[in-house]
Amino acid sequence: MKNPKAKHGFSIIFFLAGFILTVSPARSDIVKLQDLNFGNLIILDNKEIHSFTLKPDGETVASEHIFLMDTYGEEENSKPRPAKFKIDALPEHSQISVKADNIKLEAQLSENYFLVKDIVISTAQTDKNGNLEFFLGGTLETSGNGMTYAEDVYSGTMPLTISY
Repeated sequence: MKNPKAKHGFSIIFFLAGFILTVSPARSDIVKLQDLNFGNLIILDNKEIHSFTLKPDGETVASEHIFLMDTYGEEENSKPRPAKFKIDALPEHSQISVKADNIKLEAQLSENYFLVKDIVISTAQTDKNGNLEFFLGGTLETSGNGMTYAEDVYSGTMPLTISY
Protein backbone atom coordinates (compact mmCIF):
# COMPACT_ATOMS: atom_id res chain seq x y z
CA MET A 1 0.00 0.00 0.00
CA LYS A 2 1.56 3.32 -1.02
CA ASN A 3 0.77 6.97 -0.41
CA PRO A 4 2.48 9.09 -3.10
CA LYS A 5 1.70 12.37 -1.28
CA ALA A 6 3.51 11.38 1.90
CA LYS A 7 6.95 12.88 2.24
CA HIS A 8 7.97 11.85 5.75
CA GLY A 9 8.17 8.46 7.36
CA PHE A 10 10.46 6.35 9.42
CA SER A 11 12.36 3.13 9.16
CA ILE A 12 11.33 0.04 11.00
CA ILE A 13 14.46 -2.05 11.22
CA PHE A 14 14.10 -5.08 13.37
CA PHE A 15 17.35 -6.69 14.42
CA LEU A 16 17.13 -10.37 15.24
CA ALA A 17 19.82 -11.57 17.57
CA GLY A 18 20.30 -13.66 20.65
CA PHE A 19 19.47 -16.91 18.93
CA ILE A 20 18.98 -20.04 20.94
CA LEU A 21 19.54 -23.03 18.70
CA THR A 22 18.26 -26.21 20.27
CA VAL A 23 20.13 -28.96 18.44
CA SER A 24 22.01 -32.09 19.40
CA PRO A 25 25.02 -32.03 17.05
CA ALA A 26 27.72 -29.73 18.42
CA ARG A 27 28.78 -28.80 14.89
CA SER A 28 25.40 -27.35 13.80
CA ASP A 29 25.55 -23.67 12.92
CA ILE A 30 22.95 -20.98 12.41
CA VAL A 31 23.84 -17.82 10.52
CA LYS A 32 21.68 -14.73 10.14
CA LEU A 33 22.11 -13.59 6.54
CA GLN A 34 19.66 -10.65 6.67
CA ASP A 35 17.73 -8.72 9.37
CA LEU A 36 13.96 -8.45 9.35
CA ASN A 37 13.17 -4.97 8.01
CA PHE A 38 9.63 -3.59 7.80
CA GLY A 39 10.79 -0.69 5.59
CA ASN A 40 9.79 2.98 5.67
CA LEU A 41 6.24 3.34 6.90
CA ILE A 42 3.82 6.21 7.42
CA ILE A 43 1.31 5.95 10.27
CA LEU A 44 -1.61 8.31 9.71
CA ASP A 45 -3.57 7.43 12.84
CA ASN A 46 -2.46 5.82 16.08
CA LYS A 47 -5.69 6.17 18.07
CA GLU A 48 -6.20 2.42 17.75
CA ILE A 49 -3.96 -0.54 16.93
CA HIS A 50 -3.11 -1.00 13.25
CA SER A 51 -0.91 -3.72 11.74
CA PHE A 52 1.60 -4.25 8.96
CA THR A 53 2.48 -7.84 8.07
CA LEU A 54 5.62 -8.86 6.23
CA LYS A 55 5.33 -12.46 5.06
CA PRO A 56 8.38 -14.74 4.62
CA ASP A 57 8.03 -14.43 0.82
CA GLY A 58 8.26 -10.61 1.05
CA GLU A 59 4.57 -9.93 0.46
CA THR A 60 3.16 -7.13 2.65
CA VAL A 61 -0.34 -6.56 4.01
CA ALA A 62 -1.16 -3.23 5.69
CA SER A 63 -4.24 -2.28 7.63
CA GLU A 64 -5.96 1.06 7.28
CA HIS A 65 -3.81 4.09 8.23
CA ILE A 66 -0.44 2.42 7.51
CA PHE A 67 1.28 3.22 4.23
CA LEU A 68 4.55 1.93 2.81
CA MET A 69 6.71 4.78 1.48
CA ASP A 70 7.80 4.23 -2.10
CA THR A 71 11.44 5.23 -1.60
CA TYR A 72 13.03 2.07 -2.97
CA GLY A 73 16.53 2.73 -4.19
CA GLU A 74 16.81 6.06 -2.41
CA GLU A 75 17.64 4.54 0.96
CA GLU A 76 19.24 1.18 1.64
CA ASN A 77 16.74 0.20 4.35
CA SER A 78 13.60 1.58 2.72
CA LYS A 79 12.26 -1.68 1.26
CA PRO A 80 10.64 -4.32 3.49
CA ARG A 81 12.70 -7.53 3.68
CA PRO A 82 12.10 -10.73 5.60
CA ALA A 83 14.96 -12.01 7.75
CA LYS A 84 17.05 -14.76 6.18
CA PHE A 85 18.83 -17.56 8.03
CA LYS A 86 20.99 -20.54 7.17
CA ILE A 87 21.33 -23.69 9.27
CA ASP A 88 23.96 -26.35 8.54
CA ALA A 89 24.66 -29.90 9.70
CA LEU A 90 21.30 -31.01 11.04
CA PRO A 91 19.96 -34.49 10.32
CA GLU A 92 18.58 -34.82 6.78
CA HIS A 93 14.91 -33.97 6.22
CA SER A 94 14.52 -32.64 9.79
CA GLN A 95 11.46 -30.51 10.53
CA ILE A 96 12.34 -27.33 12.38
CA SER A 97 10.22 -24.91 14.37
CA VAL A 98 10.87 -21.34 15.46
CA LYS A 99 9.47 -19.76 18.61
CA ALA A 100 9.71 -16.11 19.60
CA ASP A 101 8.02 -13.86 22.13
CA ASN A 102 6.43 -10.54 21.20
CA ILE A 103 8.81 -7.61 21.57
CA LYS A 104 8.69 -3.82 21.53
CA LEU A 105 10.58 -1.80 18.93
CA GLU A 106 11.73 1.56 20.21
CA ALA A 107 13.54 4.63 18.89
CA GLN A 108 15.87 7.21 20.42
CA LEU A 109 13.69 10.22 19.52
CA SER A 110 10.30 8.83 20.52
CA GLU A 111 8.54 7.58 23.62
CA ASN A 112 6.23 5.59 21.36
CA TYR A 113 6.80 1.99 20.28
CA PHE A 114 5.72 -0.80 17.96
CA LEU A 115 5.00 -4.41 18.85
CA VAL A 116 6.34 -7.29 16.72
CA LYS A 117 4.43 -10.56 16.96
CA ASP A 118 3.29 -13.62 15.01
CA ILE A 119 6.72 -14.64 13.70
CA VAL A 120 6.46 -17.15 10.81
CA ILE A 121 9.01 -18.95 8.64
CA SER A 122 9.00 -20.01 4.99
CA THR A 123 10.44 -23.54 4.90
CA ALA A 124 10.64 -25.90 7.82
CA GLN A 125 12.56 -28.94 6.57
CA THR A 126 16.27 -29.50 5.97
CA ASP A 127 17.50 -30.95 2.67
CA LYS A 128 19.24 -34.31 2.15
CA ASN A 129 22.50 -32.77 3.46
CA GLY A 130 20.87 -31.43 6.63
CA ASN A 131 21.04 -27.80 5.46
CA LEU A 132 18.29 -25.22 5.37
CA GLU A 133 17.92 -21.60 4.28
CA PHE A 134 14.69 -20.00 5.39
CA PHE A 135 13.00 -16.61 5.52
CA LEU A 136 11.24 -15.20 8.56
CA GLY A 137 8.44 -12.62 8.62
CA GLY A 138 6.09 -11.20 11.20
CA THR A 139 3.47 -8.64 12.08
CA LEU A 140 4.19 -5.11 13.28
CA GLU A 141 1.48 -3.41 15.36
CA THR A 142 1.17 0.23 16.33
CA SER A 143 0.78 1.05 20.02
CA GLY A 144 -2.74 2.44 19.57
CA ASN A 145 -2.06 4.97 22.35
CA GLY A 146 -2.80 8.11 20.29
CA MET A 147 0.82 9.34 20.36
CA THR A 148 2.49 10.26 17.08
CA TYR A 149 5.62 8.49 15.85
CA ALA A 150 8.86 10.43 15.47
CA GLU A 151 10.74 10.10 12.19
CA ASP A 152 13.40 7.67 13.37
CA VAL A 153 14.66 4.10 13.22
CA TYR A 154 12.70 1.79 15.50
CA SER A 155 14.65 -1.32 16.40
CA GLY A 156 14.82 -4.19 18.83
CA THR A 157 16.30 -7.59 19.49
CA MET A 158 14.32 -10.80 19.66
CA PRO A 159 15.69 -14.10 20.93
CA LEU A 160 14.61 -16.99 18.73
CA THR A 161 14.41 -20.63 19.74
CA ILE A 162 14.96 -22.90 16.76
CA SER A 163 14.42 -26.57 17.44
CA TYR A 164 14.00 -29.80 15.53
